[in-house]
Amino acid sequence: MVKQSTALLWSLLFLGLFTEGCASSEALRLRRAREAYLSRDGISAQKELLSQEAEKASQSRVLHLFDLGRISFAAGDYASSVKYLTEGRALSDEKRADWKSFWNKSYSGTPWEYSWAHTALAISYSALADQEVNPARSADLRRKARAEVMLADSHLENLKRIFAGEDRYQEDPYVRLVGSFVHKSTGERQDHRIAELLAEKAPPAFRDRLKLGLKKGDSSLLALFDLGTLPQLKKRKFVIGLSTLFGAIEDPGLRRVVERIGLQVLLELAPEFGLIALSSAAVGAAEGEDGSEAPFYLSGAIDQAVGLVLEIPWLPEEKKSPGETALLQVEVTENQSVSTFPLVLACNYQSLIHHEYKVRESKEFRAKAISMGLQYLAILIPAIEAYSRVKGDGALLKKLGILASFYVAKRVIDLANAPDLRSWDLLPQYSYAGLVQLPTGKYRARLSFSDSQVNPSTRDLGTVEVREGQRFLLASDPSAF
Repeated sequence: MVKQSTALLWSLLFLGLFTEGCASSEALRLRRAREAYLSRDGISAQKELLSQEAEKASQSRVLHLFDLGRISFAAGDYASSVKYLTEGRALSDEKRADWKSFWNKSYSGTPWEYSWAHTALAISYSALADQEVNPARSADLRRKARAEVMLADSHLENLKRIFAGEDRYQEDPYVRLVGSFVHKSTGERQDHRIAELLAEKAPPAFRDRLKLGLKKGDSSLLALFDLGTLPQLKKRKFVIGLSTLFGAIEDPGLRRVVERIGLQVLLELAPEFGLIALSSAAVGAAEGEDGSEAPFYLSGAIDQAVGLVLEIPWLPEEKKSPGETALLQVEVTENQSVSTFPLVLACNYQSLIHHEYKVRESKEFRAKAISMGLQYLAILIPAIEAYSRVKGDGALLKKLGILASFYVAKRVIDLANAPDLRSWDLLPQYSYAGLVQLPTGKYRARLSFSDSQVNPSTRDLGTVEVREGQRFLLASDPSAF
């Protein structure tokens, strides 16, 4: 029986290591795509995500499609943006589990990523409508843009029902801003009223200007500029004290074993089984992966100085920001005349996501930590009981066998509970917005920040073009701050 159990454990470990190897290969592919995108090499980034190997990585397929959509959107290829984001959203709908958990094994996107997909689709359809010379096709594209805005609204209202009363992502002023302008651009009377209602939920600094423009019915362009790229998720360590876990044991059989062995014996032998002392764990938690986050303890009982560590996904808080306002400078290519327009920060994605993770930390991750810790206890306590009974000849070999079996089982648990660090990290850090009035033509665009915390405080966005009947002025600069 022991041999069969050991064989099973080794089989599980092999399977876990095989899966881990596949995951590492996929992480490397996503990192290469990201590095190419950050260096403004969208073509190389696309090649990584369109390779045959990427097609086989089915658990990341939603992320591949979303990444391809973002790369196309930033490059101004709105037809491809529509293609990839539509496919990614459809697959996300199939895979999505309960949005109350960040621990789903199959990546399906997060609520804010879903909002951005809707919004980018609405903008892409609108941009294609601006470029379309056939009036009937242009009107159809604007209807599709409006449909995306309405889907985004339904999505946000659904989140409010799911997370009622929680300080969670449920509202998005940037989505409302784009929605207001999309409804305005249809020219329909009923849509104009919806545009006014959505303008009430737009970013506060932009709200009055947008509402005034709606009342006057002016023909200003909505300038939207995406800057920077979200940092990748980090791993943060949580220390789980054994005292916390002992109190959570509901299995009466396991409780009896704990009482029979005795707490003192458990604490003395636990370090020999690879568990960590709270003092040394504190150092690891304080350092984390980025060296900046302070540790958080589920149990601070010093008298029971043995614990387990759970790693969680984490987005660091931003250390610098470009500022709440910006000034858009557009220079006419031919005569070098310059016009300026004020912009406001419409969405700070990094701050939004950091807050979301922080709010969820003490509730969701605590429950996950307890669940994982109990899995450890289920293998630790019987192993210690067997270990403490070993006497006589051959005791050393028997003890080594017990330790080996424990390490194999622990590794399986570690792999099964490893944090999923995949995220749509090609999204911008910041989106700025403003209303501008420009005649048709090509312009050199720059952004400057009067209250900037970063250096340099000016971003060159390259050439932007205004066509006849255009509604949006769009540009993206993925380079890091």
